[in-house]
Amino acid sequence: MRPKFYLKRPYNNKSAIEMICRFNSKRFKVGIGLTVITENWSKNKQRLKERVSKGIEMNAYLDKCEQTIIEIFYEFKKSGSLPSPKFIRKEFGHQLKGIPRGDSFLEFFQKHISQQEPNWQRSTYTDYRRTLITLKEFDSQWDNDLNFHTIDLVFYEDFKSYLLKQRNQNLNTFGKRIKVLKTVLNRATEYGLNKNFSYKTNSFKVYNRDADHIYLSTHEVKKLKGLNLKSKSFRAVRDLFVIGCITGIRFSDFNKLIKSNIQLMGKHQVLRFRVMKTFQHITIPLHSKVIEILESWDYDIPLYSNSYSNTLLKKLGEMAQIDEEVLFIKNTGNKKVEERFKKYELICTHTARRSFATNLYLSGKVQMHEIMKLTGHKKERSFMRYVKATRDIDMNIIESVLL
Repeated sequence: MRPKFYLKRPYNNKSAIEMICRFNSKRFKVGIGLTVITENWSKNKQRLKERVSKGIEMNAYLDKCEQTIIEIFYEFKKSGSLPSPKFIRKEFGHQLKGIPRGDSFLEFFQKHISQQEPNWQRSTYTDYRRTLITLKEFDSQWDNDLNFHTIDLVFYEDFKSYLLKQRNQNLNTFGKRIKVLKTVLNRATEYGLNKNFSYKTNSFKVYNRDADHIYLSTHEVKKLKGLNLKSKSFRAVRDLFVIGCITGIRFSDFNKLIKSNIQLMGKHQVLRFRVMKTFQHITIPLHSKVIEILESWDYDIPLYSNSYSNTLLKKLGEMAQIDEEVLFIKNTGNKKVEERFKKYELICTHTARRSFATNLYLSGKVQMHEIMKLTGHKKERSFMRYVKATRDIDMNIIESVLL
Protein backbone atom coordinates (compact mmCIF):
# COMPACT_ATOMS: atom_id res chain seq x y z
CA MET A 1 0.00 0.00 0.00
CA ARG A 2 1.49 3.32 -1.07
CA PRO A 3 -0.43 6.49 -0.21
CA LYS A 4 -0.97 9.38 -2.62
CA PHE A 5 -1.08 13.10 -1.86
CA TYR A 6 -3.67 15.50 -3.28
CA LEU A 7 -4.84 19.05 -2.61
CA LYS A 8 -8.19 19.18 -0.84
CA ARG A 9 -9.23 22.40 -2.62
CA PRO A 10 -7.01 22.69 -5.73
CA TYR A 11 -8.91 25.70 -7.14
CA ASN A 12 -8.41 27.89 -4.07
CA ASN A 13 -5.35 30.06 -3.44
CA LYS A 14 -4.43 27.83 -0.51
CA SER A 15 -5.30 24.22 0.19
CA ALA A 16 -4.68 21.52 2.74
CA ILE A 17 -2.82 18.43 1.56
CA GLU A 18 -4.67 15.14 1.99
CA MET A 19 -3.04 11.72 2.09
CA ILE A 20 -5.21 9.11 0.35
CA CYS A 21 -4.69 5.48 1.34
CA ARG A 22 -6.12 2.28 -0.16
CA PHE A 23 -6.13 -1.22 1.25
CA ASN A 24 -8.50 -4.18 1.32
CA SER A 25 -10.66 -2.45 -1.34
CA LYS A 26 -11.12 0.55 0.95
CA ARG A 27 -10.17 4.14 0.26
CA PHE A 28 -9.76 6.61 3.10
CA LYS A 29 -8.15 9.96 3.85
CA VAL A 30 -5.64 10.88 6.53
CA GLY A 31 -5.14 14.49 7.59
CA ILE A 32 -1.49 15.49 7.86
CA GLY A 33 -1.91 19.10 9.03
CA LEU A 34 -0.15 20.79 6.12
CA THR A 35 -1.50 23.70 4.03
CA VAL A 36 0.26 25.09 0.96
CA ILE A 37 -0.18 27.72 -1.74
CA THR A 38 -1.76 25.80 -4.61
CA GLU A 39 0.50 27.20 -7.34
CA ASN A 40 3.50 25.78 -5.47
CA TRP A 41 2.15 22.22 -5.75
CA SER A 42 3.21 19.71 -8.41
CA LYS A 43 0.24 17.48 -9.21
CA ASN A 44 2.34 14.96 -11.13
CA LYS A 45 5.05 14.57 -8.49
CA GLN A 46 2.57 14.93 -5.59
CA ARG A 47 5.08 17.15 -3.84
CA LEU A 48 5.89 20.84 -3.52
CA LYS A 49 8.07 22.45 -6.11
CA GLU A 50 11.51 22.47 -4.53
CA ARG A 51 12.30 26.03 -5.60
CA VAL A 52 9.64 27.44 -3.24
CA SER A 53 10.45 28.53 0.27
CA LYS A 54 10.70 25.54 2.65
CA GLY A 55 9.82 23.21 -0.24
CA ILE A 56 12.58 20.75 0.64
CA GLU A 57 11.55 20.61 4.32
CA MET A 58 7.86 20.14 3.49
CA ASN A 59 8.62 17.39 1.00
CA ALA A 60 10.74 15.65 3.63
CA TYR A 61 7.73 15.79 5.94
CA LEU A 62 5.51 14.25 3.23
CA ASP A 63 8.10 11.47 2.76
CA LYS A 64 7.97 10.83 6.50
CA CYS A 65 4.15 10.71 6.42
CA GLU A 66 4.27 8.20 3.56
CA GLN A 67 6.86 6.02 5.27
CA THR A 68 5.00 6.08 8.60
CA ILE A 69 1.68 4.98 7.11
CA ILE A 70 3.37 2.18 5.14
CA GLU A 71 5.14 0.89 8.27
CA ILE A 72 1.90 0.94 10.26
CA PHE A 73 0.09 -1.00 7.55
CA TYR A 74 2.78 -3.68 7.21
CA GLU A 75 3.14 -4.13 10.98
CA PHE A 76 -0.53 -5.07 11.13
CA LYS A 77 -0.27 -7.18 7.99
CA LYS A 78 2.55 -9.24 9.55
CA SER A 79 0.36 -9.93 12.57
CA GLY A 80 -2.36 -11.26 10.25
CA SER A 81 -4.89 -8.53 11.05
CA LEU A 82 -6.27 -5.68 8.98
CA PRO A 83 -7.03 -2.58 11.05
CA SER A 84 -9.88 -0.18 10.39
CA PRO A 85 -9.13 3.17 8.71
CA LYS A 86 -10.02 4.87 11.99
CA PHE A 87 -7.43 2.83 13.87
CA ILE A 88 -4.76 3.55 11.25
CA ARG A 89 -5.43 7.30 11.55
CA LYS A 90 -5.16 7.09 15.32
CA GLU A 91 -1.88 5.15 15.16
CA PHE A 92 -0.57 7.61 12.58
CA GLY A 93 -1.26 10.45 15.01
CA HIS A 94 0.58 8.61 17.80
CA GLN A 95 3.67 7.80 15.76
CA LEU A 96 4.12 10.86 13.57
CA LYS A 97 2.72 13.66 15.72
CA GLY A 98 3.52 12.36 19.17
CA ILE A 99 -0.11 12.38 20.30
CA PRO A 100 -0.34 10.73 23.73
CA ARG A 101 -2.05 7.36 23.83
CA GLY A 102 -5.06 8.24 25.92
CA ASP A 103 -8.62 9.36 25.46
CA SER A 104 -9.72 10.38 22.00
CA PHE A 105 -11.02 13.91 21.62
CA LEU A 106 -14.69 12.89 21.84
CA GLU A 107 -14.00 10.62 24.82
CA PHE A 108 -12.21 13.45 26.61
CA PHE A 109 -15.06 15.86 25.78
CA GLN A 110 -17.60 13.45 27.32
CA LYS A 111 -15.47 13.00 30.46
CA HIS A 112 -15.09 16.76 30.79
CA ILE A 113 -18.86 17.21 30.72
CA SER A 114 -19.39 14.44 33.30
CA GLN A 115 -16.78 15.93 35.63
CA GLN A 116 -17.99 19.52 35.37
CA GLU A 117 -21.76 18.97 35.32
CA PRO A 118 -22.18 19.32 39.13
CA ASN A 119 -20.54 22.78 38.95
CA TRP A 120 -22.46 24.06 35.92
CA GLN A 121 -25.76 25.79 35.46
CA ARG A 122 -28.25 23.87 33.37
CA SER A 123 -27.77 26.28 30.46
CA THR A 124 -23.99 25.70 30.46
CA TYR A 125 -24.44 21.94 30.55
CA THR A 126 -26.90 22.19 27.64
CA ASP A 127 -24.41 24.24 25.55
CA TYR A 128 -21.64 21.68 26.07
CA ARG A 129 -23.92 18.73 25.51
CA ARG A 130 -25.33 20.17 22.29
CA THR A 131 -21.83 20.98 21.05
CA LEU A 132 -20.69 17.40 21.68
CA ILE A 133 -23.74 15.95 19.92
CA THR A 134 -23.22 18.29 16.96
CA LEU A 135 -19.55 17.32 16.68
CA LYS A 136 -20.43 13.61 16.77
CA GLU A 137 -22.96 14.13 14.00
CA PHE A 138 -20.40 16.06 11.98
CA ASP A 139 -17.77 13.37 12.56
CA SER A 140 -20.11 10.66 11.25
CA GLN A 141 -20.19 12.28 7.79
CA TRP A 142 -16.74 13.95 7.68
CA ASP A 143 -14.13 12.41 5.42
CA ASN A 144 -11.60 12.43 8.24
CA ASP A 145 -11.63 11.31 11.88
CA LEU A 146 -12.33 13.98 14.48
CA ASN A 147 -9.45 13.89 16.93
CA PHE A 148 -7.01 16.26 18.56
CA HIS A 149 -4.56 16.28 15.66
CA THR A 150 -7.26 16.83 13.01
CA ILE A 151 -8.82 19.92 14.60
CA ASP A 152 -7.13 22.40 12.30
CA LEU A 153 -8.23 25.10 9.86
CA VAL A 154 -9.49 22.47 7.41
CA PHE A 155 -11.74 21.11 10.16
CA TYR A 156 -12.82 24.68 11.02
CA GLU A 157 -13.95 25.46 7.46
CA ASP A 158 -15.61 22.06 6.99
CA PHE A 159 -17.45 22.33 10.32
CA LYS A 160 -18.55 25.87 9.47
CA SER A 161 -19.86 24.74 6.09
CA TYR A 162 -21.65 21.80 7.73
CA LEU A 163 -23.51 23.99 10.24
CA LEU A 164 -24.33 26.88 7.91
CA LYS A 165 -25.17 24.99 4.73
CA GLN A 166 -26.27 21.50 5.77
CA ARG A 167 -27.85 22.35 9.11
CA ASN A 168 -29.05 25.83 8.08
CA GLN A 169 -27.79 27.38 11.32
CA ASN A 170 -26.46 30.90 11.72
CA LEU A 171 -23.01 32.28 12.45
CA ASN A 172 -23.77 32.91 16.12
CA THR A 173 -24.65 29.26 16.63
CA PHE A 174 -21.42 28.26 14.90
CA GLY A 175 -19.57 30.75 17.11
CA LYS A 176 -21.11 29.25 20.23
CA ARG A 177 -19.98 25.75 19.20
CA ILE A 178 -16.43 26.97 18.48
CA LYS A 179 -16.27 28.82 21.81
CA VAL A 180 -17.13 25.63 23.70
CA LEU A 181 -14.72 23.60 21.55
CA LYS A 182 -11.82 25.96 22.31
CA THR A 183 -12.53 25.74 26.04
CA VAL A 184 -12.42 21.93 25.91
CA LEU A 185 -9.20 22.00 23.87
CA ASN A 186 -7.61 24.33 26.42
CA ARG A 187 -8.42 21.83 29.15
CA ALA A 188 -7.09 18.92 27.07
CA THR A 189 -3.87 20.88 26.47
CA GLU A 190 -3.45 21.36 30.22
CA TYR A 191 -3.74 17.58 30.66
CA GLY A 192 -1.10 17.01 27.98
CA LEU A 193 -3.52 15.25 25.62
CA ASN A 194 -3.50 17.92 22.91
CA LYS A 195 -0.37 18.94 21.02
CA ASN A 196 -2.16 20.72 18.17
CA PHE A 197 -2.50 24.49 18.64
CA SER A 198 -4.27 25.40 15.39
CA TYR A 199 -7.30 26.41 17.45
CA LYS A 200 -5.30 29.28 18.97
CA THR A 201 -4.68 31.01 15.64
CA ASN A 202 -6.57 34.15 14.63
CA SER A 203 -8.28 32.30 11.77
CA PHE A 204 -9.94 29.94 14.26
CA LYS A 205 -12.26 32.71 15.38
CA VAL A 206 -15.47 32.80 17.39
CA TYR A 207 -18.27 34.67 15.63
CA ASN A 208 -20.55 36.75 17.81
CA ARG A 209 -22.69 39.07 15.73
CA ASP A 210 -25.60 41.08 17.06
CA ALA A 211 -28.70 38.94 16.75
CA ASP A 212 -32.12 40.27 15.85
CA HIS A 213 -34.63 40.04 18.70
CA ILE A 214 -37.85 41.83 19.44
CA TYR A 215 -39.23 43.53 22.53
CA LEU A 216 -42.80 44.49 23.36
CA SER A 217 -43.66 48.09 24.06
CA THR A 218 -45.56 48.94 27.24
CA HIS A 219 -48.66 49.39 25.09
CA GLU A 220 -48.30 45.88 23.67
CA VAL A 221 -47.75 44.41 27.14
CA LYS A 222 -50.98 46.10 28.27
CA LYS A 223 -52.81 44.53 25.29
CA LEU A 224 -51.62 41.10 26.44
CA LYS A 225 -52.61 41.80 30.04
CA GLY A 226 -56.06 42.96 28.95
CA LEU A 227 -56.96 39.67 27.23
CA ASN A 228 -59.98 37.91 28.75
CA LEU A 229 -58.76 34.32 29.05
CA LYS A 230 -60.64 31.26 30.27
CA SER A 231 -57.92 28.65 29.77
CA LYS A 232 -55.80 28.11 32.90
CA SER A 233 -52.63 27.42 30.90
CA PHE A 234 -53.06 30.54 28.75
CA ARG A 235 -53.68 32.67 31.84
CA ALA A 236 -50.67 31.28 33.68
CA VAL A 237 -48.27 31.75 30.76
CA ARG A 238 -49.61 35.25 30.07
CA ASP A 239 -49.39 36.33 33.70
CA LEU A 240 -45.82 35.05 34.14
CA PHE A 241 -44.83 36.82 30.94
CA VAL A 242 -46.33 40.11 32.16
CA ILE A 243 -44.49 39.70 35.48
CA GLY A 244 -41.29 39.16 33.50
CA CYS A 245 -41.94 42.39 31.57
CA ILE A 246 -42.33 44.29 34.84
CA THR A 247 -39.56 42.66 36.91
CA GLY A 248 -37.04 41.44 34.32
CA ILE A 249 -36.60 38.04 35.94
CA ARG A 250 -35.61 35.10 33.75
CA PHE A 251 -37.87 32.20 32.85
CA SER A 252 -35.56 29.92 34.89
CA ASP A 253 -36.35 32.00 38.00
CA PHE A 254 -40.14 32.04 37.70
CA ASN A 255 -40.27 29.33 40.37
CA LYS A 256 -38.89 31.93 42.83
CA LEU A 257 -42.19 33.83 42.69
CA ILE A 258 -43.35 32.45 46.03
CA LYS A 259 -44.61 34.24 49.11
CA SER A 260 -41.59 33.36 51.26
CA ASN A 261 -39.28 35.26 48.87
CA ILE A 262 -41.30 38.49 49.14
CA GLN A 263 -40.20 40.86 51.89
CA LEU A 264 -41.06 44.33 53.07
CA MET A 265 -38.28 46.88 52.58
CA GLY A 266 -39.37 50.20 54.02
CA LYS A 267 -42.76 50.93 52.46
CA HIS A 268 -42.21 48.67 49.45
CA GLN A 269 -42.42 44.96 48.84
CA VAL A 270 -39.42 43.35 47.15
CA LEU A 271 -38.58 39.94 45.72
CA ARG A 272 -35.31 38.49 47.04
CA PHE A 273 -33.79 35.31 45.64
CA ARG A 274 -30.63 33.76 44.24
CA VAL A 275 -30.47 33.83 40.44
CA MET A 276 -30.15 30.34 38.97
CA LYS A 277 -27.87 31.36 36.10
CA THR A 278 -25.31 33.42 38.06
CA PHE A 279 -25.86 32.34 41.69
CA GLN A 280 -26.05 36.04 42.60
CA HIS A 281 -28.50 37.21 45.23
CA ILE A 282 -30.80 39.87 43.82
CA THR A 283 -33.46 42.22 45.17
CA ILE A 284 -36.21 43.39 42.82
CA PRO A 285 -38.85 46.00 43.80
CA LEU A 286 -42.34 44.67 43.09
CA HIS A 287 -44.90 46.77 41.26
CA SER A 288 -48.41 46.71 42.70
CA LYS A 289 -49.60 44.99 39.50
CA VAL A 290 -47.20 42.11 40.18
CA ILE A 291 -48.61 41.68 43.68
CA GLU A 292 -52.09 41.80 42.21
CA ILE A 293 -51.29 39.00 39.75
CA LEU A 294 -49.58 36.83 42.40
CA GLU A 295 -52.49 37.24 44.81
CA SER A 296 -54.97 36.23 42.10
CA TRP A 297 -53.15 32.88 41.96
CA ASP A 298 -52.61 32.70 45.72
CA TYR A 299 -48.84 32.92 44.99
CA ASP A 300 -48.92 29.59 43.14
CA ILE A 301 -48.87 30.23 39.37
CA PRO A 302 -48.58 26.97 37.39
CA LEU A 303 -45.30 26.60 35.51
CA TYR A 304 -45.13 25.04 32.06
CA SER A 305 -42.09 24.07 29.99
CA ASN A 306 -40.22 26.73 28.05
CA SER A 307 -41.17 25.25 24.67
CA TYR A 308 -44.87 24.93 25.56
CA SER A 309 -44.88 28.45 27.00
CA ASN A 310 -43.34 29.80 23.77
CA THR A 311 -46.08 28.11 21.74
CA LEU A 312 -48.81 29.67 23.86
CA LEU A 313 -47.14 33.10 23.84
CA LYS A 314 -47.25 33.24 20.06
CA LYS A 315 -50.96 32.41 20.15
CA LEU A 316 -51.51 35.03 22.85
CA GLY A 317 -49.66 37.63 20.77
CA GLU A 318 -51.89 36.87 17.81
CA MET A 319 -55.00 37.12 20.00
CA ALA A 320 -53.76 40.53 21.25
CA GLN A 321 -53.22 41.63 17.63
CA ILE A 322 -49.51 42.23 18.10
CA ASP A 323 -49.11 41.73 14.37
CA GLU A 324 -46.73 44.47 13.22
CA GLU A 325 -44.51 43.24 10.38
CA VAL A 326 -40.88 42.76 11.47
CA LEU A 327 -37.93 42.59 9.09
CA PHE A 328 -34.93 40.52 10.19
CA ILE A 329 -31.53 40.22 8.51
CA LYS A 330 -30.25 36.67 8.93
CA ASN A 331 -26.51 36.01 8.61
CA THR A 332 -25.72 32.64 7.01
CA GLY A 333 -22.05 32.49 6.17
CA ASN A 334 -21.22 35.44 3.94
CA LYS A 335 -24.83 35.91 2.89
CA LYS A 336 -27.46 38.14 4.43
CA VAL A 337 -31.03 37.01 3.95
CA GLU A 338 -34.07 39.20 4.64
CA GLU A 339 -36.95 37.52 6.43
CA ARG A 340 -40.32 39.05 7.35
CA PHE A 341 -42.49 37.95 10.27
CA LYS A 342 -45.56 39.00 12.14
CA LYS A 343 -44.34 40.23 15.50
CA TYR A 344 -46.36 37.69 17.49
CA GLU A 345 -44.50 34.89 15.66
CA LEU A 346 -41.29 35.94 17.41
CA ILE A 347 -42.53 36.28 20.98
CA CYS A 348 -40.86 33.89 23.44
CA THR A 349 -40.35 33.74 27.19
CA HIS A 350 -37.10 35.74 27.00
CA THR A 351 -38.90 38.56 25.19
CA ALA A 352 -40.29 39.55 28.61
CA ARG A 353 -36.86 40.24 30.12
CA ARG A 354 -35.70 42.07 27.00
CA SER A 355 -38.88 44.18 27.04
CA PHE A 356 -38.28 45.06 30.69
CA ALA A 357 -34.74 46.33 30.03
CA THR A 358 -35.62 48.15 26.80
CA ASN A 359 -38.73 49.91 28.12
CA LEU A 360 -36.93 51.07 31.27
CA TYR A 361 -34.06 52.38 29.17
CA LEU A 362 -36.37 54.16 26.71
CA SER A 363 -38.27 55.85 29.52
CA GLY A 364 -35.20 57.93 30.32
CA LYS A 365 -36.28 57.89 33.98
CA VAL A 366 -33.86 55.23 35.20
CA GLN A 367 -30.09 55.42 34.90
CA MET A 368 -28.43 52.76 32.79
CA HIS A 369 -26.28 51.47 35.66
CA GLU A 370 -29.41 51.00 37.79
CA ILE A 371 -31.05 48.91 35.08
CA MET A 372 -27.83 46.90 34.71
CA LYS A 373 -28.00 46.06 38.43
CA LEU A 374 -31.39 44.47 37.82
CA THR A 375 -30.43 42.66 34.61
CA GLY A 376 -27.01 41.55 35.86
CA HIS A 377 -25.04 43.08 32.97
CA LYS A 378 -21.48 44.04 33.89
CA LYS A 379 -20.54 46.04 30.78
CA GLU A 380 -22.40 48.87 29.08
CA ARG A 381 -21.53 47.46 25.67
CA SER A 382 -23.20 44.15 26.50
CA PHE A 383 -26.23 45.95 27.88
CA MET A 384 -26.61 48.12 24.78
CA ARG A 385 -26.53 45.01 22.60
CA TYR A 386 -29.24 43.56 24.82
CA VAL A 387 -31.73 46.42 24.67
CA LYS A 388 -33.42 46.62 21.29
CA ALA A 389 -33.86 50.36 20.75
CA THR A 390 -32.12 53.69 21.24
CA ARG A 391 -33.41 56.74 23.04
CA ASP A 392 -34.67 59.60 20.96
CA ILE A 393 -32.26 62.52 21.03
CA ASP A 394 -33.59 65.52 22.93
CA MET A 395 -33.22 68.30 20.35
CA ASN A 396 -33.68 70.99 23.02
CA ILE A 397 -30.55 69.75 24.79
CA ILE A 398 -28.60 69.73 21.52
CA GLU A 399 -29.69 73.28 20.73
CA SER A 400 -28.79 74.54 24.20
CA VAL A 401 -25.33 72.97 24.01
CA LEU A 402 -24.37 73.49 20.35
CA LEU A 403 -26.17 76.66 19.24
